[in-house]
Amino acid sequence: MPNSTAPDTEPQWSDTSAPVEARVEALLDDLDEQERTALVLADFSPLTRRGLPYPNYVDSGTGLRGVAGATAFPVGIALAATFAADLAGKYGAAVAREARRAGFTCVLGPTVDLARDPRGGRIPEALGEDAWLSGALGGAHVRGLQSEHVIAQVKHYLAYGTEERRTGHGAVWRRGDALDVTIPSGALDMYL
Repeated sequence: MPNSTAPDTEPQWSDTSAPVEARVEALLDDLDEQERTALVLADFSPLTRRGLPYPNYVDSGTGLRGVAGATAFPVGIALAATFAADLAGKYGAAVAREARRAGFTCVLGPTVDLARDPRGGRIPEALGEDAWLSGALGGAHVRGLQSEHVIAQVKHYLAYGTEERRTGHGAVWRRGDALDVTIPSGALDMYL
């Protein structure tokens, strides 16, 4: 059962003068297990019931997908080739400014999975095959997004090297045929 607050008392998680970490912790404490599970499954009603806005997402591998007039930014692997974290931060901030102008609060990106197979459909939008570089530039990109008050949904960050059967076929709740990625522990260690 979620913790309840007296009707005339502002919940701690909505106190904008409190540190963000404390607000997040208070909000999580207010959610019951079923509500936390709903959030993991992209059902944001536990938040909207508490007066928080529904996150408005836009995909952003190389700029805003499907937004008229949005900038077509260079692909992530080209950004990685610069080895410039400061540029990745500016890239993230520029994407965020366009997202905010278009009414979005959350950007699906950056893509930080490592390039392990040259046939991988996400390699161009990711940041290459070096774990350190991908982390450094991915982190700078996220900080750039956040500097403009846009949520970053880091994506495709582990063992997501193919497009074929990545989610299976048919209805989500019956997808038993999705690709099962098996990686030897030695190769997986580079992610940790």
